[in-house]
Formats: sequence, structure tokens, C-alpha cells
Amino acid sequence: MKESIERVQLNRLDHAVDRTYKQLQLKRSKTKIQIMASHNIFAAEEILLNAKKLKAGLIIIGTHGATGMKFLGSTTTHLINNSPKPVLAIPPKYCFKKIRTIVYASDLENTLDELKQLTVIAKTVKAKVEALHLLTGENEQESKAKLITAIKRAGYKNIKAVIEIEKPDLTILEHLNAYLRRTKPQMFVMFPQERSLFDKLFVRGKTEELAYTTKLPMLTIKKNSRIERNPDLRPGLF
Repeated sequence: MKESIERVQLNRLDHAVDRTYKQLQLKRSKTKIQIMASHNIFAAEEILLNAKKLKAGLIIIGTHGATGMKFLGSTTTHLINNSPKPVLAIPPKYCFKKIRTIVYASDLENTLDELKQLTVIAKTVKAKVEALHLLTGENEQESKAKLITAIKRAGYKNIKAVIEIEKPDLTILEHLNAYLRRTKPQMFVMFPQERSLFDKLFVRGKTEELAYTTKLPMLTIKKNSRIERNPDLRPGLF
């Protein structure tokens, strides 16, 4: 039964790839895109297993909004929490746009290291970065100085510091979503923290919540992980 399911899904995937190439008026490359189908009731674990086997540097997944499994989370949530590699979540019905602006949400911890990783992408696609920090009670001047110092040391000129005071009538998630709707970037980036098993099961974090609600691609990179420099990553390919 497993082999039969995989054959059917592999055939569907092959047709989907063919259709995409034709829509883009490109000749299909057998070496650039490889297809596979693997059946497992634990989808996220299967994705992580195959990503490890393939030595993948990035996992891309389509999201489908909130489901009935909010308590334990979705495949996207599991990948965000457990993937050692960056995860790029694409919302349903998203239409690709040239990446001109990337909003990066900073908690002012490891900001310089995170900016250096982010500029690997920003430089490649020649995008502006807006480094956003939401004030939740700390000193505004000190926070701004800390953010600006990290930006100066990051070595990329096209980074803008944005400090916003959290509004008492909005949750952090609502404030982030309001900022994204107002500024209309093409990508949103977060570096989620490691959280305890209790937190993962009972308190969904800001990053996972955004995976359910955001209307634009969201890139999550585990704190203390690394974006690998890929010589094949050229403008237009990311």
C-alpha cells in the first residue's frame, strides 16, 4: 500500500513539475530539480529525515492556515521548532514578487550575528532590510543604540533600524502583522528561540502563530544556526 501511494504521488508531482516548467516557458532540467515521494503519517519527521540525507541547506514548505490540530501544531510548526536548517514558509495563493524589502524582527539578542546571516540573502537579491524591534518596557534610546551599533557592524549599507513601541491594546503578533500590512515587504524573517517541550505543546510562540497568519513568505532560522553560502544562489533564483 505504501509503495502504491508513493507511485501515485510521484506521478502527480512529476506532472506538476512539468506543468510549472511549461508555464514558465523553460526547458525542464533533470539535474536541477529532482523529485521524490515518501509516505509517512509523521510528515515533518519524514521531511527532516530526507533533508538530512540530501544535505539540504533550506527547507521550503507551503502553509495552509490554521487547522483543527492547533493544540499539537502543524507540519510547518514542527519544522520551525525542530529543523536545524532554515525553513521558508509560503502562504497559500501567494504570487511571487521580486524581493525588494525584507523585514527582520529582532529581540536584540545575537543581532549582529543574525544580521550577518541575513545579509547573505539580502546582498544576493539586492534587497533592503528593515530591522524591527518592538519595545516592551525597555529603554527606547538604549535599544535603538544597540540596534544601530549592530547594523553598522553588519557590513551592509542597505539596513534600516526601526523601533516601535508595543501598543497595550495589541498583542505582539497583532503588532507585527499590522507593521507588515503597513510596510508591505516581500519577506519576513525571524530567528526563533529554543523552547522547552512544555512551551512547544501548550504555548504556541510568536513565530508559529505568524506561520498561520502571515500573508507573505516567512523565513525562520534557528538561533545559533547558519545560512550556508550557496554558489548557485544568484539573483532571481531565491
